[in-house]
Amino acid sequence: MVTISCLQNDPAKAKVYCFEFWALGRETGSLFAAAFALWAFGLAAIFGGELGRGVRLLAALEVLFSHHGLKPSGSDPSMMVLQQALERARAQLGPTVFEAAQQAGRALTPEQAIALATENESEDSLLPKE
Repeated sequence: MVTISCLQNDPAKAKVYCFEFWALGRETGSLFAAAFALWAFGLAAIFGGELGRGVRLLAALEVLFSHHGLKPSGSDPSMMVLQQALERARAQLGPTVFEAAQQAGRALTPEQAIALATENESEDSLLPKE
């Protein structure tokens, strides 16, 4: 539902689903649900115009996967949408700002990533400008 909402240019609806995934992850303590929530929030941020936030969240997700030995399949439709979102962000941010956002995301703890995902204000103004 997140992917469909994003592709239909309805990031507000996608965010509703994001919070549902996040609540499920908190209730169950599921790593998968927490990871999926980060993925969903990252996509919703990028498709909603919060490019830096989305890139940071997806970079934090990459670290979470790596830390737990998870390797998502590149042929999975959700990973293809993720790649499309990252390409969109790179094209709009430019390579320097995009890389800075990725580095910032990789430095986040899981708690910081969730805080970034669930806060209301955009932090894109904190990114360096090209």
